[in-house]
Amino acid sequence: MDYEQNSETYPIGTMIANRYEIVQFLAAGGMAQVYIARQQLVDRLVAVKVLSAAFSMNPGVVKRFFREAKVIGALENQENTVRIYDMGETDDKRLFIAMELLKGEELSERIRREPLSPGEAFPIVRQVACSLSAAHKRGIIHRDLKPDNIFLTEQGVVKVLDFGIAKLKEDDQSDEMGEKRLTKAGTAPGTPEYMSPEQARGKELDARSDLYSLGIVIYEMLCGHPPFEEATFLGTILLHIQTPPPPLPETLPVQLRNYIINRMLAKDPNCRPDNADVFLSEWDDLSKKLKLGKDEADEAESELSRAQAEIEALRSRLAQTEMELMRSGEPGTNVDNPVPSSSVTSAVSESSDTSCDEAEAPLNFPHDVISSAQSSSSHVGVTRGAQVPVRARRAMARPPMGGGLARGAEHTDKRESSQLGAAG
Repeated sequence: MDYEQNSETYPIGTMIANRYEIVQFLAAGGMAQVYIARQQLVDRLVAVKVLSAAFSMNPGVVKRFFREAKVIGALENQENTVRIYDMGETDDKRLFIAMELLKGEELSERIRREPLSPGEAFPIVRQVACSLSAAHKRGIIHRDLKPDNIFLTEQGVVKVLDFGIAKLKEDDQSDEMGEKRLTKAGTAPGTPEYMSPEQARGKELDARSDLYSLGIVIYEMLCGHPPFEEATFLGTILLHIQTPPPPLPETLPVQLRNYIINRMLAKDPNCRPDNADVFLSEWDDLSKKLKLGKDEADEAESELSRAQAEIEALRSRLAQTEMELMRSGEPGTNVDNPVPSSSVTSAVSESSDTSCDEAEAPLNFPHDVISSAQSSSSHVGVTRGAQVPVRARRAMARPPMGGGLARGAEHTDKRESSQLGAAG
């Protein structure tokens, strides 16, 4: 969309249909301008889309404009679809639609900054699919789904915009013939980078065409660019028809890559999900397999933190016990006369976490472990034969933080505080 004003732009203060006062110019596209206006009767700010004067005289465009209002009106109870409040005609015979004013940014703007991670992309895609699901159940095909028509609000709600070229189930035969003529002229409804192969061919469309477009959007979210881009309209749609999409980055999970390439971007519509509801079910299953849910990630991080804390406490306690025995001059501080395992068992048992879910047996370290501890105050090994708590065993694979045991225990406390702060 062009953000520059032109000769048709209304000045601030202009009244539209005696109900809406222009407050600010927002943007201008090929067929319309968009303003922020105040709806005087209820004193709220709305977005007003005004059709250009030239297109207001074109019966085909006028019909499409009314169709957008009709489609959005049919989906007014779906929170992921932009809401329409009113429509009518201006004093200079231009059509307008008054819609909810959204604050945030288009998905295209977000992608331009940097590609999204799978964790960021999954909830956005899910909300888009919810909007498509509501539309498909009413026989509505969007036909122009792309990042420019997906809006990310400040509240975290995703909105699907611009149903101006949506296809309704009850469209008459004259509409079909007109669109076929447009396709032959190389100006098929839609945006070439996001067209399904059947849309590019001018074939009959159903929900699976929108899902192909959604697959292109997902690809762009993760890569930063769509899979097919050529200098000409025809060159781009031929790629959709004939050429497999380039591979996604190998840094992405293989299951996600395979699903997008082989399922969502399949050339044959029969190989894609049948409708948005089927896609939502598959998308949720994929999210669970990839463990992208925030609760699961937080739980895993918390478990790892507890395990690390337990092992550091055990190491520190064992080192302190050894040093006390060496200072006291008791027998067993010599390599040839090691500390009895019962003494170490008693010391370590005192430091065990009695709140753990697992039953934790005491640590019975062999003599060679104690000898190793005497020769190095910065590391205590655990050899085969030792009994270690379940959580401690999982964390043993990670080296202790810090240089010595005392510093390691100190670092443990700081690390736990940091992780708890981040989780909060």
